[in-house]
Order: sequence, then C-alpha cells, then structure tokens
Amino acid sequence: MQAVIKRFGQQCLVQFEDFA
Repeated sequence: MQAVIKRFGQQCLVQFEDFA
C-alpha cells in the first residue's frame, strides 16, 4: 500500500510541475 501512495505522490508531483 505504501508503494501505491509513493507512486501516486510522484505522479501528482509530476503533474504539478507540468502545471507550474
């Protein structure tokens, strides 16, 4: 479960950087 959260956080960070 932690791996899923880490993967989700990484994807969210990538989207945030792309949006910025």
